[in-house]
Amino acid sequence: MGSTEVPMSAASEVAWPSIDTALAPAGRPEPLYTFDRTGYHAIPLEGCEFLFRETEDGRLDLRDAYVYYLDADMYLPPQVEGELPQAPLHFEELQWAKESTGDTMKKQPPWRKVQQVYLIEVTDIDSYSLDLERVWVLDRTTRKLSRCAVERSPSLAETSEEFSGELVLRIKRSGLVLERAERLPSADDIIIADNASKQSQKQKELSSAEEAAEKQDPIEAGWDDDLGKPEDTPAIDYLGD
Repeated sequence: MGSTEVPMSAASEVAWPSIDTALAPAGRPEPLYTFDRTGYHAIPLEGCEFLFRETEDGRLDLRDAYVYYLDADMYLPPQVEGELPQAPLHFEELQWAKESTGDTMKKQPPWRKVQQVYLIEVTDIDSYSLDLERVWVLDRTTRKLSRCAVERSPSLAETSEEFSGELVLRIKRSGLVLERAERLPSADDIIIADNASKQSQKQKELSSAEEAAEKQDPIEAGWDDDLGKPEDTPAIDYLGD
């Protein structure tokens, strides 16, 4: 059975589409302000939810879908890119999120915002086998439901025979890559790299706070911008009496 690797990136905001933008494409249906969610499975993302018709045994029908816009309290069918399954299927849900460790100096708590959710087809529910080349993605920025292109790593073509070992689906900013599991870094290496990334982000936030504090230096604040020299009023005496 294949597995997945989920990199977590540091915070940087992406602008949400406006309601006008969401309704602009020709032929889009009118939004629904009341909707019976019974029989639908909700997948939450930052600022919206994707809802899919769910069968009694837990399969999702991607053809019967809506997006709930939290800020406008309305429902619309998602825009669709690529082929959709022609029958309800079981899916593994895999989140891609942005996160921040917070800033204790600014009293900002940690946060986590789900940007995308990948739906990976489950081919055998008993053994929970996944088809790592049949993947769809839900995007909170575009509100689109899209079929993903999965690139096969060059390492899978090193032999003429079909590779029968464990495969891993790597989710990168550049796209999805199917790779041999043994070619990936160890779990310890991934944790070390993730901690280093978080520490680097925290250091940047501290540096930004220090730069902001320096700009409020009372001597600099007392500088006469017009004349390019200190004002006549003495600045604070740091040396004391």
